Amino acid sequence: VYVHVPYCQKLCWYCGCNTTIRRDRSIGAPFVQQLLGELDLVLEHTGDLRLEHLALGGGTPNYLKLDDLKALVQGLEARITPSDDPIRSTEIDPRTVETEQLDLLTGLGFQRFSLGVQTLDLDVQQAVNRPFDPEILAEMVHRLRRLGARSINFDLMVGLPRQSEAS
Repeated sequence: VYVHVPYCQKLCWYCGCNTTIRRDRSIGAPFVQQLLGELDLVLEHTGDLRLEHLALGGGTPNYLKLDDLKALVQGLEARITPSDDPIRSTEIDPRTVETEQLDLLTGLGFQRFSLGVQTLDLDVQQAVNRPFDPEILAEMVHRLRRLGARSINFDLMVGLPRQSEAS
């Protein structure tokens, strides 16, 4: 199951994803309820399914507040029976993630994290409106490792404005 969370708190100027910028994160609760309602309609036609892999992407899955993120995952698993050892993965925006979200996600069994870094060059980060502190990224990786994450990857891009072979 892939869930596309179509919201972000900040616009990245290179983005081609289907997303909406919303600073008011209260939209997350009705989004989750609508998505689970749609899943109920699908299940009327498919019958029982097994959840082998749950992937959260977007947009930004960590756009959702803690309660909404928990309701999404638990709602999915209440409707689709998880396999004995389902794979759970999520994309993370390092600029907006909260440590409590990492704690919650690992507590819900997520062990694969894709960190939307794009570039480590500050000049390029500013050119695409995606600056972040590299120290925060390092702390995030250390925290995920302590919490038992099995796979952590960085999304990196080439061809961004102001990017060069050296950067």
